[in-house]
Amino acid sequence: MMRTNLRRVAAAAVVAVSAVTGSTAIGLQPAAAAYSDCPAGYHCFFSGSGGVGTRWQFSGSNSNLSAYGIATQSGYNHGSSGMRHCGFEQTNLVTLKTSTTQGQQHSYSARAIRSNTWTWGTCSSV
Repeated sequence: MMRTNLRRVAAAAVVAVSAVTGSTAIGLQPAAAAYSDCPAGYHCFFSGSGGVGTRWQFSGSNSNLSAYGIATQSGYNHGSSGMRHCGFEQTNLVTLKTSTTQGQQHSYSARAIRSNTWTWGTCSSV
């Protein structure tokens, strides 16, 4: 009888620990990104306003970023060259959506970014 009760208590303890650790693992989220997390020389897009949420970072120009699924609400040009960063809604630099000077941090309404480039002048669609 004593052994049966011990087994029930042990089984209940295992279930309780599994439930706690399982919910903790599921509830864990990556640390929120911040403007300060953007490395020097990069432009960073953030999924949330004010430089929080998922971060995407680019140091070069890209004609097709579709695979990244960038849905941004803020950006930071932490480039070191002094160049302006341009983000476009379509691939191949079509439909300008963001234009950021070096050192600029800004928030905006949600935007999809599918291509990007750097320029010494103004941003413009191809």
